Amino acid sequence: MHIRTRTAATTAVAAAAAAFAVLPAAGTSTAASTAASGGVEYTYADAWGRETTAVLVDPEDGACIALPELAHTPAFRIDNRSTSPALLYGDKGCHGEPRAKVLPGDGSEVATYAVRLVPDED
Repeated sequence: MHIRTRTAATTAVAAAAAAFAVLPAAGTSTAASTAASGGVEYTYADAWGRETTAVLVDPEDGACIALPELAHTPAFRIDNRSTSPALLYGDKGCHGEPRAKVLPGDGSEVATYAVRLVPDED
């Protein structure tokens, strides 16, 4: 998994690229694996109050991923550009019930400190 950070000015271009990146190639299988393809974008206010977007690239299914830039302020927007549903948590350890479940291609404005991708149960 890699993390990329950018400011709001480049978010639209990156969102379009991320959406395109999760489309399967013709004739390929989308069978479940241990890592989701694509990414999970999250938007937060940085230390200077600027809106910033980062991307978790190809996060591992099942792993609790604390969003690294977030110390005291949660992410306020999550866009799931991966191939797996994302569970959003209000703490960094994925404890308790998730605050929201975001399906691939959807977004949420739930305050979030951590994400766990889960294999699709279909």
